[in-house]
Amino acid sequence: MKVKLATQLLSRSVAESLIFCKDKLNLEDFKNCDATVNFVKIMNDAFDILNSHKLSGFGFKKAVCEQNIQSIKDFAVRFNKYISGLKFDNGQCVVESNKKTEFIGIAVCLQSILNIYDMHINCVNPSLKFLPVYKCSQDHIELFFRSIRSHGGYNNNPTCRQFIAAYKRLLIHAEIREGGLGNCVPLSQINILNCLSSKQKPEDQINNSCSSSVGFLEKTFKDKEVENIDHDHDYFSANTTLSQYCKEVVIYIAGFVSRKLGKSLACESCVGALFGNKENLMASLIQVKNRGGLAYPSDNVIKICTVCEKFYRREAFSQQNLYKIKKDELIQRTMAEFLYTSVFEELQSHALDNYPLENHINLLLKAIAENYFNLRIKYACNSISASDKIRNFYTNLILFKGQ
Repeated sequence: MKVKLATQLLSRSVAESLIFCKDKLNLEDFKNCDATVNFVKIMNDAFDILNSHKLSGFGFKKAVCEQNIQSIKDFAVRFNKYISGLKFDNGQCVVESNKKTEFIGIAVCLQSILNIYDMHINCVNPSLKFLPVYKCSQDHIELFFRSIRSHGGYNNNPTCRQFIAAYKRLLIHAEIREGGLGNCVPLSQINILNCLSSKQKPEDQINNSCSSSVGFLEKTFKDKEVENIDHDHDYFSANTTLSQYCKEVVIYIAGFVSRKLGKSLACESCVGALFGNKENLMASLIQVKNRGGLAYPSDNVIKICTVCEKFYRREAFSQQNLYKIKKDELIQRTMAEFLYTSVFEELQSHALDNYPLENHINLLLKAIAENYFNLRIKYACNSISASDKIRNFYTNLILFKGQ
């Protein structure tokens, strides 16, 4: 089983999304999801405890130490009581069925953590100050096996001679890289050299032009592909109408885009225009999922991201093939949509301090659209490639049979 798929499904984000659909959107299909939400939250907390690896973590993601050991003990008792009461539709207890391995395994791991804590931390001469439980998982050996199998080229079932050669090579230069095809993913990223394109990002142009000033120059935007566009008709067909849930998701993504650009931009005026008032989004999906690290986008960012989503849906519907979607054309259409529309009015005077080609309003609009389309297209492509392949099925079947 690919553990990363289970952790994505049994996560607090899924539980909060179910609650949002039930309480905020009042969707009929989610009115009886309370038991599912409780199950997902308990499993998420169990995964967080078993994957904790640093003291700076939040909640159960914090490594086991003196400050949180009591809460972990209470959760272990609650988890054991919960799985003991789980039953199938026929009344059979889960822990007494042939599906009991995963549930009992998690309970045993939680108890093992408590025993290790008593042996190495809560003792007369403690050998550890805290316990990073992730260090005790089998992810490391899985990554090591994945690296050994990758040395065999097309043959991922090495012979003894191939294993010895790969093992020696890893001992000399033990840099393990995982390509996303194994049973787990590494939590620590390994930086590699990459070839940067000569094309400059719009946020870099904003940063490079922050100190430039030429007095009062008018805002211009010239693009021969969008000069003759008629703005009197609706560009969006009926299939691009966004539901209330889609609108909330767009607002959530807009917050991510604002937070990302806020970290990379050096212009204080542009950064201030990205974020909005928290009180205006108290009933949004961001408020439901926020635990202190999410950002609240401004109305302008939400407006731009909504237009981007409609253009993306229209393009995806017309092309019927994600690989034919051209991101640059979508960005141009988005900028053309706001060509005669007031956006970022608070930056009008600030825009006059820069050259026309370095207009921060246009560059900020382009940066928002580019980041939104990058995220949207990447998610769509990952959804296509995430489908199970027959090669992967037979590969695991051969490995488990030892052939």
